[in-house]
Amino acid sequence: MAGKWVVRLAETAQQDLDSIYIWTYEHFGPTQAEHYRRVILNTLKDLREGPHVIGATSHAELPSHLRVLHVARKGRRGRHYAVFDAPATGGIRVVRILHDSMDMRRHVPKEPD
Repeated sequence: MAGKWVVRLAETAQQDLDSIYIWTYEHFGPTQAEHYRRVILNTLKDLREGPHVIGATSHAELPSHLRVLHVARKGRRGRHYAVFDAPATGGIRVVRILHDSMDMRRHVPKEPD
């Protein structure tokens, strides 16, 4: 695919993003919540380069059709992964945004939708 890839969030990924924002707001305040939301959104923007963007990898706990991109890159700090696939229909689909300490097998779909 030439040019920029289209990145879409599955409903579960959008819920993850909202939950991360709320948790961060409640524990660290509005400024940090906004900052961390931007860190995650910048990582999602990086996925517009495609499924093989620098830093994207497979993960031993996940099915082979899924890849991950950690938000802690390009000098950014964070503890979450964007879990995504690139379906045959095109584009990037982010299926979850998960904390890096989570058991990923329990929180991601086993098969593509």
